[in-house]
Amino acid sequence: MVRCRRGFTLVEMLVSMAIFAIVTGFTVANFRRGGQGDELRLAAENLASSIRRAQTFAIAGESQFICSSTKLICDPAVGASCVAGTCSRTVPNGYGIRLSTAAGEERKAVLFADTGMTGNRRYDAGEMISSRGISPTPLVKISFLAPSSGTDLDIVFVPPKPRIYFNDNATTDAVAVITLQQIGTGLTKLVKVNRVSGQVGVE
Repeated sequence: MVRCRRGFTLVEMLVSMAIFAIVTGFTVANFRRGGQGDELRLAAENLASSIRRAQTFAIAGESQFICSSTKLICDPAVGASCVAGTCSRTVPNGYGIRLSTAAGEERKAVLFADTGMTGNRRYDAGEMISSRGISPTPLVKISFLAPSSGTDLDIVFVPPKPRIYFNDNATTDAVAVITLQQIGTGLTKLVKVNRVSGQVGVE
């Protein structure tokens, strides 16, 4: 008499479930790593966009509200922001981005107008236009800057061409490199600014 098998044995079921669990584990691990890589890539693109914004402001001759007496950014709706002068739209000497590896500052980019009397091509208190995080989550930070002045890097675009300065220097370093790092994984992305061509790229 011939027996007809109509199901799976317990051993076959256990082997199938083990294979399924292993494949699922690899898929989930790769999905998480891919998400972290996307977050790092997005942060690098956001930072490059912020640098391009400063460059565009300089090329376009964008004006800001600047106090005539202090040469600092002011708010025309708040009289106390420019006491001894008038708060009016003026084209600053340049636009820049301040980046830092200092604790508490390594996750943001500060867009500023170089508003001093002659323009020192550095970020000074009272020149900030906006400050934005480089990533929507706190898991990406600036880990290295070259060239740097201590822990800071100021990239300044001076109209009309614009001429590019790294920490008030327009002659020595041809490329500024900003290294972004994913906290936990150690993955990195580079944002590069070419002083000669003005190109801003992500690698």
